[in-house]
Amino acid sequence: MNKLLYDLKHNNVQINDILSRKDINENDFYNQCALFFNITLIDLSKTDFDIVEHKRISFEYLEKNSLLIYKENNKTITLLSFDPTNNPTYEIISLSGKNVIFHLCRKSQMNKYLFKMKQNKEISVLANNHRFNNSNISNSDNIPKILSLLIENALDMGASDIHLEHKSNLASNVRYRIHNDLHKILKLENETFKALISIIKLNAKIDSFNTLSPQDGRFSLKVHNISYNFRVSFIPLYNGESIAIRILKPNNEWATLDSLKLPNYSTDIIKSKSLQSNSLILFTGPTGSGKTTTLYATLDEISSERKKIITIEDPVEYELKNIEQIQISKNETLSFSNILKSVLRHDPDIIMIGEIRDNKSLKLALQASLTGHLVFSTLHTKDAISAIVRLKEMGVEDYIILDSISCIHSSRLVKVLCSHCKIPYNPSKHITKKYNLQNETLYKKNGCENCQMTGYSSRISICETLDVFLVFGDNKIPTDYNTAYQDAIKHGFIPMIEHGISKVKNADINIYDLLNQIYIR
Repeated sequence: MNKLLYDLKHNNVQINDILSRKDINENDFYNQCALFFNITLIDLSKTDFDIVEHKRISFEYLEKNSLLIYKENNKTITLLSFDPTNNPTYEIISLSGKNVIFHLCRKSQMNKYLFKMKQNKEISVLANNHRFNNSNISNSDNIPKILSLLIENALDMGASDIHLEHKSNLASNVRYRIHNDLHKILKLENETFKALISIIKLNAKIDSFNTLSPQDGRFSLKVHNISYNFRVSFIPLYNGESIAIRILKPNNEWATLDSLKLPNYSTDIIKSKSLQSNSLILFTGPTGSGKTTTLYATLDEISSERKKIITIEDPVEYELKNIEQIQISKNETLSFSNILKSVLRHDPDIIMIGEIRDNKSLKLALQASLTGHLVFSTLHTKDAISAIVRLKEMGVEDYIILDSISCIHSSRLVKVLCSHCKIPYNPSKHITKKYNLQNETLYKKNGCENCQMTGYSSRISICETLDVFLVFGDNKIPTDYNTAYQDAIKHGFIPMIEHGISKVKNADINIYDLLNQIYIR
């Protein structure tokens, strides 16, 4: 290592050539580099600093010279570079008129910040360099453009949600949720933030003067010639407001059951059980696990002009073809129980209940399935076996479970590694031994422009599907989870961990990302 660092210092080798070598670990290299050159190493993964446009030092200059402005005060400016030999001190002094402090940072981390600057430069300049007329702030021509740019940028980056958060009296944050992780995009000055809130409320038909109670609404916007719907939620804060905007997929982009790429045995069970004339099919998992996506895809698979399908949802997010959809409300007239009783009198073939929330809704769902209806619903449990145990705890007898529930599908969404930049690594020996991965080449995330520097390209469903009668039909269903789990395994049940490990071996996902999503008992 010292020979490499000596050659780097005397320009006998370039840092990019060193970092491209397979035998070089970036973390180890930079730790040694900091000691050799006697320079401070900054870990950007543990540091929060804001990327802003500098009045005298252009982004183009920073990008060309692989520099980041880390800190600045009246007298000094602190720069970061991934190359310890790259120190354009005199140029920066000339440009800024300030003393220069120079620190080192890892190349992979710097690239992410430089990419972030490039990606959001247009929004930052437009949003933070504009001044509003306070008497007509919500009608500023720039605010609708800022909103459009934020949404267009979010769609380009594959975000599912946009969060606008009031943090102080000085500025507010904009963050995108990408592959279930939040990424800070930029800061907005408070007057810009307030004007943006006003425009969003206006579009979503929400009371602009009500800042003391939560409010929900919707609006539509055409982006790239495609019409998108957005669900908006406001909550009051003690020092402002927080806004969450959920990006809803266009109807023509809704997933099909086959496009979800579930294991063949899961798809086969779901399809075969969906052809039955009466039973209850449950989709389980925590919030954000993909259960609603799979449920909608299944309904789309079986929808037909010959079938009357009615759904009871809270809220209705997507319009489904050949399906009658009801949105429940908090008042008694459109409560869940009242609606379900009325729905049963409309002679439906198939009923979808958004969520089983209590004993009353469970009882009605079971009764519907036992009286000639095919019923779909969701349940918040960790996995398929937990759903069986939960039902028994709620007082459902074994014979009712076996007569009414045909299958339980449980899922998690795990991030897929970017195929352009994923890198091999060695996890702990305990993990490789426990999951029989000793002879496998395992991968972890890195980051490149193809994946917006996140290291991930998408998310994939890791799942398990329990054929209830096949597994428990000849036996008393155990009340204890571990006993029920072992009984299910003996009768051919394939748990989601096995599905996940197959994706790890195929280099699609990282083992730790899988284990973080799946609760292993």
